[in-house]
Parts: sequence; structure tokens; C-alpha cells
Amino acid sequence: MAKHRENCRLGKFWVAALLVASLTQAQTPPDLKVAEGEYRMRVATGEANLDLRETWTLSQRSDGSYRVESTMQFRIDKERMLLSSIIDFSPGLRPVQWQAAGWVPGMPKKPGTVTVQFDEKAVRWKFGTEQVTQEVEGPYGFFGLPMPWFLSDIAQHAPRDPGKPASLRFVWMDDSIDNPIDLLVAEGTVEFLGTERIKMAGRAWEARKFLVKPGELPSMVVWRSKEGVLLAVEDAKKPEQRMELIRYKEYRALVPLEENR
Repeated sequence: MAKHRENCRLGKFWVAALLVASLTQAQTPPDLKVAEGEYRMRVATGEANLDLRETWTLSQRSDGSYRVESTMQFRIDKERMLLSSIIDFSPGLRPVQWQAAGWVPGMPKKPGTVTVQFDEKAVRWKFGTEQVTQEVEGPYGFFGLPMPWFLSDIAQHAPRDPGKPASLRFVWMDDSIDNPIDLLVAEGTVEFLGTERIKMAGRAWEARKFLVKPGELPSMVVWRSKEGVLLAVEDAKKPEQRMELIRYKEYRALVPLEENR
């Protein structure tokens, strides 16, 4: 009889626990879809033909943070690559974590998911049992794929005074054969060039224009909306190498970054 009562109490306990878990899950608000879009880059040179497309969805979570889910199709001549990514951002659109599955230059040529954690003073790279940590002193930006969202973050570091570049450390993945998962750091600058009215994805934008100089890597000109959506980016010395926002649909208003960081 005592055992029966004990079983009844345990049964009630687990029923109550399941009810609480169910109610907690039901009370957790779903992510809110903010916007979706597509980037396109086509480059034809004497050395190679490159065609890149990235489709993405931006959502806001219940705590005010953001998440970008993207699929990048990357073709160089006859070689095709696919990269699926999830990037988690703070409410001010600062990257917190990047998870990627697939392959593009700079990533291991084997199945699995790469996770990159962006801490205040370090970048932590993980792939299966392999891990690399790169400590970084001072402000830094991650210079890697998917480039549009990381370049938007890099631009945030520039003061809004034209002609006054800010020093910044750039962290990127070494894609050499000898060290396929090394993280490298370069000293560079980012500078606000002013505002410019441009047309992208079928609409007019009041764009912020920036010059990004990541050390010895190619310098880039970046156009970004006041809300943080990257509109276009091109090589500063080879403007024909340019990525643009070709499709954009907004479901709810984004708060301008100047008011949200």
C-alpha cells in the first residue's frame, strides 16, 4: 500500500513537471521575422569567374537579440560550394556566435559544423574536436564569410566624423593548406566617409558610406543602412568586384543602430 502511494506521488510529480515544462515552452514567444533578402556578386576576370549568391532571413528573439539564417551559393569556374550559416547577434547587432556547415575557402574540407564564438577579448573557433582560440586586445571585427553581416558590424566601429579613421583589429581564418584553422589578426582602420543616397533592391536608401582597411588584405568600400543592413560592398581598387543587395523585404521596422547600441 505504501509503495502504491509512493508511486502515485511520483506520478503526480512527473505530471506536474511536464505541465510546467509545457506551459513554460508555450509562454516563450516565437522569433519575430524582421526582414529577408538576397545578395549577389559576379566577377569575371582573366583568372577566374566568380558567382556568389546569399539568401538570408533576419529574426528578432524574445530577449531583443537577433539571428540571421543564410545560405550562400559560391561558384568559382566549375567548382561549386554551399555554406549554410546561423549568426547570433546582440540587440545592437554585434556578432555573438557564428555556426556554419558546408564548405568555402577558409574552412576544413570535411563534413561538420564550424562554430565561432565572439567574446569581448577573444575569438574561439571549434570544429569537432579541433579548437583554436585567438586573444584580441581592444576593439576587433571578424573578417570572414558571410561577409555582408560581418562588414556591417565592422562599420559600426567608425566614429561618425568623416576623415577620422578608427583603429581596429581584424580577425580572419587562415585558409592555407598548412594551417587550415589558424586565426590571424591584422591591424587596420575603418572610416566613415559620409552619407549617400543610393538605390538598391528596388528602393531608395539613405546610406552610410565607409572605407574598411584590414591591414594587408584588400581595402573595401561599404554602404550600409542606418539600421545596419549592408547594401553594397566593393573592392576599393577594383570597383567591378562588387556585392549588392538585390532583394529586400521588411516585415517589421528595424531600430536604427545609433539608437540601439
